[in-house]
Amino acid sequence: MRPIGVAVAVLIYMLAGCTSTRVPLAAQQVATCEQTHRLTSAHQVTHPSGHEPTPEGGETPQGETLVESCTWPPARGADPDGYLRITVDTVEGPGQAEYTGDTLLDNMHGPCVRYRLTYAYGFQGAHDTVVEHVRAGVSRKLGAGPYPTGSEPVPYPDPTGVVVTHNSRSELADAACDE
Repeated sequence: MRPIGVAVAVLIYMLAGCTSTRVPLAAQQVATCEQTHRLTSAHQVTHPSGHEPTPEGGETPQGETLVESCTWPPARGADPDGYLRITVDTVEGPGQAEYTGDTLLDNMHGPCVRYRLTYAYGFQGAHDTVVEHVRAGVSRKLGAGPYPTGSEPVPYPDPTGVVVTHNSRSELADAACDE
């Protein structure tokens, strides 16, 4: 057999092996995960009372935001089936006025060592997205970094959680475990 023929035969053999039923396909694994956890898509964010963030900003509702996803192979922090769940409780923060930037508090819980948090900002026609990379066990003010140790005006998060303060011009749009 010629070298090119051998290479083609090996390639066909390898491709046939990759589609074997012994090796689960990513799409099948994600679909199974979605069905098991009753998701309508591979990644979904459910805000309080069905509220969705808008570029215009506005009042951020208090309550629980649920971020769920299914990936294959499983993302960092995900269950063995690829399912990841992060809950965010938004409550009144320590600030007394919007200009303080901490009138709301997001208390996040999940399996992450580090979080990637995406906030939508909107005020008087200005729109922006703020992405924060935060290690678990830290309290911080959105856009200002961690509070100095011992000066946190907010509850200290559990070891796998994060606390972020912000005002109603910013609201959580997405959360995930950071790689």
